[in-house]
Order: sequence, then C-alpha cells, then structure tokens
Amino acid sequence: MDFVPFFLVLLFLFFLGLLERSGSNGLGNYSAKVDSLLLLSLLALVMLAAFRSVGVGSDDEAYVTIFSKIPNVIDCVDLLCGYDYKEINVEVGFFEFLSILHLLGDGHLTLFFFAALIAVFFNLKSIQFFSRTFCGSVLIYFCHFYLAKELNAIRIGLATAIAFFAAKYLYKGRHALFVALVLFATSIHVSAALAFLPAILIWLAPQRRMLIFLSLGVVILSMSIDLSKVVTPLIGVDFLSEKMALYSGAQEYNYELSLFDVVNVRNMILIAFGLVYWENLKRFDSKFQFCFYFFLGAALFRIMFGDFAILAGRGYAAISMFEYIVMPLMFEFFLGRKLGYVLTFILAALTLSLNLYISTGWSGGVPYFG
Repeated sequence: MDFVPFFLVLLFLFFLGLLERSGSNGLGNYSAKVDSLLLLSLLALVMLAAFRSVGVGSDDEAYVTIFSKIPNVIDCVDLLCGYDYKEINVEVGFFEFLSILHLLGDGHLTLFFFAALIAVFFNLKSIQFFSRTFCGSVLIYFCHFYLAKELNAIRIGLATAIAFFAAKYLYKGRHALFVALVLFATSIHVSAALAFLPAILIWLAPQRRMLIFLSLGVVILSMSIDLSKVVTPLIGVDFLSEKMALYSGAQEYNYELSLFDVVNVRNMILIAFGLVYWENLKRFDSKFQFCFYFFLGAALFRIMFGDFAILAGRGYAAISMFEYIVMPLMFEFFLGRKLGYVLTFILAALTLSLNLYISTGWSGGVPYFG
C-alpha cells in the first residue's frame, strides 16, 4: 500500500497543532482558532477516507457490495424498504442510511465520502468539546481508530461517532437526549449500546477509593474466570446470541487477549496515574473526571473479556473514544503544553507506523490509489 498520504496527513495535523499553540490563546481567540482547525482537520480526514481505492480497508469490498444490494429509498414500497437482517446482515439504521445515500450516488466514492464526513465530523466536534488540546486528541484518533473505523469498519465508525457525540449531552445532564442518541447509534451498530456501561459509572460517580477497588477486582476476576462464557448465554436477543455463537465457534475469532498486551498495559498505566493524581487532574481539567470514568469503563471491559478477543476488541472499539482525550491531557499535565504535545505526536507517529507496517488487520492490502 502507498503510505505517503497517511504520513502527509499526520504531518498536516501536527502542523495544525503548532498553529493551535501559537499566538494569543484568550478564550474567544482560542475558540475561533479551534473552529478553523476543526474544519481543516475535517477536510483532510474526509478526503483521505473518500478517495481511497476499494480494498484499502479490509471490509471495504463487503460494504460496497452491501451498498449495491440495498434499494434506493425512492424505490421502496414500505417503510423499512424490505429490510431483512438475516438476508443483509446489517442493522436497520445502517440499512436505511445506505438506502437514503443512494439519492446522492451509487458508487463507492459516495459511500466512503458521506460515511467519513458524518463519522469524522461527530468525532471532531466531540473532541472539540471535551479536549483541552484539540490537535493532540485528533492525532491520537487518527493514528489508530480512524484507520480501524473510518477506513475499514465504517458501520461501527458511524455508530461510535454518534455515541461519542451523545456523551456531550450526558455531561450536560441531558440524559434523555443521551439515551436517544445512543439508541439511534445502536440501530447502526449494536455495539454502540455498550456506551451505557461507562454511563453507569458516570451516574454513580464513585470516588477514587472505589475506582481502585473496582479496577483491581476486574483484573483479578479476569485472571480467574472466563467472563465471556458467563455473559454470552445470558444474552436474550436472538441475533446477538447467534453472532456470539458464530464468533466463538470460528477459529479466526476464538482466541484470547493477554492481560499484559500493549493496549492493556498502556491503559493500566494511564489508569494508575489517573488514580494517583486524581485530585490534581480534576483541578487541572474540569472535564477530567467525566472523561476518566468513560475511559476506565472501556479499559476494564477490554480486560474483563480478554478471554474472547473479538468481544473484547470490538467492545473496546465501541466505547474507547475517550482515550483521545485522556492521553494528551495527561501528557500535558505531567510535561507541560509543549512537551506534552511533542510526546503525543511521537506516540501517534509510532502507532501509525505500527498500524501501517505491522498490525495491518484493518487493511485489505490494496494500494491507496488503486
């Protein structure tokens, strides 16, 4: 694959981060500056996703095929447009989205452009709301989950972007709107429903000592019991039970994630520092506690279900958005604004290189330009 476009976007985002830190940073000036940076970031990320050849993402061909099979909404004879999950194997919200999308075009460019536009926009707006270092968070988003979602699993990308945006309303106390948006996201990809798990933490608002006990308890429990085998039989929704059984019976999905794999170790380090410096971080950023609850819920889910990698990985991908916020926040807290951003960029560059050259499960191996 031609990786030049990815590194050009990485450098462009880094340059935007330098602009973010330049000049006057009064509240009004900074807000206007971030609005401009958001538009520039949106343009770069949407264009990178839209103009890729089919097969850059490993799921591209499957989604293009599904898109070609779904009728144009104006040709539908009923409200659901003949939707049948067993036949098309996507959730009804995504089915309806593709049906409406046919009004704008039938080719893969239409699919890739509008899926990316919606997903990237909601991600960037959420980052703008929650992050104190906008471009640092965009770099963390770009180097991994942008590749895995917006360039590959576009259905989960759309769903999790909406769930991320919904979290803003949870923070503002508009719980009904949060629930409605998460349910809508769930209609696009069912894994978005997992956003309710960290929301429970936020509603309960446990203090530091309870979070320490919870974290240690999950780690110990994960080493003692295969929780996926306990939870799976309790799922009452037929298609979920069938999908879980399919995954558990397929050799390519039925493997374990080590408790001490790179992502878990990184997350446990962030959790440890977050809990040790709990009060200081809360004073440093008023949104830290909310963001940390969400991040902790995602990290513990991944550890808890590590015996079933597909569940742990996809579940974490569905609710891991706050790693974009927590990581650069902590780097800035410990190292300062400039050095924190440099470390964020170095980590993003290393992660991007790892995903392009080694951990290529997201990629279909097709050259970017076809």
